[in-house]
Amino acid sequence: MRIIELPAEQIERQCICLGFEGENNHTRVLFRCGRIFSEYPFAAASLAVQPPEGEAYPVAVVREEDAVVWDVRNSSLACEGRGEYQLSFTSGDTVAKSYIGSFIVSRSVTGEGEAPDPLDDFLTEAGAALTAIPETIRGALAEAKASGEFDGPKGDKGDPGDPGTDSLHSLAPVETGRISGRAYAAGEWFVLRDDGDEESRTCLYRATSAIAAGDRIEPGTNCEQTTVAEELSFKNGLIIDGGDSTGQTAPVVPAGIPYAQGVMF
Repeated sequence: MRIIELPAEQIERQCICLGFEGENNHTRVLFRCGRIFSEYPFAAASLAVQPPEGEAYPVAVVREEDAVVWDVRNSSLACEGRGEYQLSFTSGDTVAKSYIGSFIVSRSVTGEGEAPDPLDDFLTEAGAALTAIPETIRGALAEAKASGEFDGPKGDKGDPGDPGTDSLHSLAPVETGRISGRAYAAGEWFVLRDDGDEESRTCLYRATSAIAAGDRIEPGTNCEQTTVAEELSFKNGLIIDGGDSTGQTAPVVPAGIPYAQGVMF
């Protein structure tokens, strides 16, 4: 509680800070009236208050020995501003009054508007936090990369995938090196991987002369790489009547397809 003590003889000399707007029963003012009570021992004390706004009104006070006690209620602190007060002492037909004193009611934040929904505040804060997450992640990744945290040995390469049933692998024998794994008669077809590299792309070749098993495959000498038209024809099963001694049939070269060497599928 806020306690203010003031001699009655000095009321006019001081402006007291009575409290803050909207307070109630938190301030007690003790007027020391020993001098007047020594003259009128049985005098009854009263207090009149002029608030910052509105009409003056009497306020209940009590006597405690030589002091008059004013417990300030919210009616005296209803609004901010400067107010006045005056003590009166009545003994029989004698009435004595003090000087007029002044007081200040300080402003408060009253919060009279409608209170916001707490959920709105939560959603706003959550939205701000989520907005900051991507930047935080980017910063963490950049820091990890700079520190070498993501560096490490390269893993093993996976197995080659299935070439598919419509590829050259399913239509002709495959040679994975320059040493023939089987015999080929002139005109027979086979697929040759470049330099025996299993991961390289493949080309379709036609034997230009007989190749025995174990012979070296020499493009330009005993075999030749096919044209775009021949490979397309071979893959799509376009054939003409007749065949050779190996039982394979030669593909048709459709008209209008340009000639090109070295095309890989």
